[in-house]
Amino acid sequence: MSILFQNASRTVFLIDIPTSIASAQGTSECPPSRSLLSSEAPQEPFQILQEPKRPPTRANTVVDVVHDEIKPLIAAALQEIKNCYTSDWHLIRELAGRSNETDASRKRKAPAEEQSLDQDIVPRTSPESRKASDEVVNEQALYTLNDSGGLKSFFINRSDIVVKLSTRGTPDTESRLYYIPPRSAFLDSNIETSIDTFNLATARHLTSSSKSAGPQQFDFILLDPPWPNASAKRSRSYNTPKAVSQTRELILSLDIQDYLAPSGLVGVWVTNKPRFRDLVLGETPNDAPTGQRGSPSLFETWAVEWVEEWIWIKTTATGQPISDLESSWRKPYEILLLGRKRHDGSSHDAGRPEVKRKIIAGVPDLHSRKPSLKELITPYMPDPQDYRALEVFARNLTAGWWAWGNEVLKFNDLRCWREKVDI
Repeated sequence: MSILFQNASRTVFLIDIPTSIASAQGTSECPPSRSLLSSEAPQEPFQILQEPKRPPTRANTVVDVVHDEIKPLIAAALQEIKNCYTSDWHLIRELAGRSNETDASRKRKAPAEEQSLDQDIVPRTSPESRKASDEVVNEQALYTLNDSGGLKSFFINRSDIVVKLSTRGTPDTESRLYYIPPRSAFLDSNIETSIDTFNLATARHLTSSSKSAGPQQFDFILLDPPWPNASAKRSRSYNTPKAVSQTRELILSLDIQDYLAPSGLVGVWVTNKPRFRDLVLGETPNDAPTGQRGSPSLFETWAVEWVEEWIWIKTTATGQPISDLESSWRKPYEILLLGRKRHDGSSHDAGRPEVKRKIIAGVPDLHSRKPSLKELITPYMPDPQDYRALEVFARNLTAGWWAWGNEVLKFNDLRCWREKVDI
């Protein structure tokens, strides 16, 4: 379990980020057997050496108001955790770079099996014919993708075990091995060029209704959009749109409203820039100057009602905010905005209910790697044992979920994991 602490009202949590991702790779029938390689847990807050010479000229923005509201909530939550939880605020981490020994060199070699494009990844033996003791052996089944252009297609693992997927190298690229969790599916491709492919995949593999979702629908859709970011542009490490309008156009092209179940939940990660929050919620007042009022928000377009706001506060190993809460340059938290599909399909509030807020504390891991939300979101599902979920702009796979984006396998590479050792 990755949740190290939660209060009785389930409004304050402490979560171990690497463990949350590792736990989400398995199921109760096929528990995870590996540790995700991580980075050192910070012991002291980051020192921001160069704050802006003057505070932002923009005053009394919605984000400023939100910050003033959540600042005391964060302080109270951190104190509550400290009062009730006396250990380090993270579990022991397997550090990347500690050993050059790979999983492939430690484990016996597995037989290779061909796996063609756009086919189910399934074991050669049926679940009924397997014994519990066979799981580890069958888990080593190796599926090979012969695609010189890289993994740009849809795959689904309908089995109840982890399988390995191999890509064959080219003169310019190395071959890769990936862990594919049970009951997971992915489309590894640029979002903007694979919308038709994703629609085809859902039409082919989600043909029937579940208890709560219709054909081609999901009970939960999570998005972590590539928001325009000056530092990302400088580093050239991310493929991010250059303008908020481009991000909006990209997200709206996904037609989330069509894929969301009648009572489905959608979550969008946002940074602390006012434009991003306003794009999702449309919080610019109606009486604001014309130039400040934008197009309908994402939630309005999707006909969802804003219901909760989760604040991920990044802390040190001892529970201090990773940077000054009052920093005007780098806030130590990120926010997940959650909306639920309206039963009447309307796009406007009829007396918006009070939005609930949760504080999720977690010691940061590798840069930009967020905690897996599976353990936190599952209780919100109509049937926690049987629901459909989709993560867009994903950077790792999750057992039982679908994933879509051009980095979906980033942290499912075998080189990111280490086998657990029984002591």
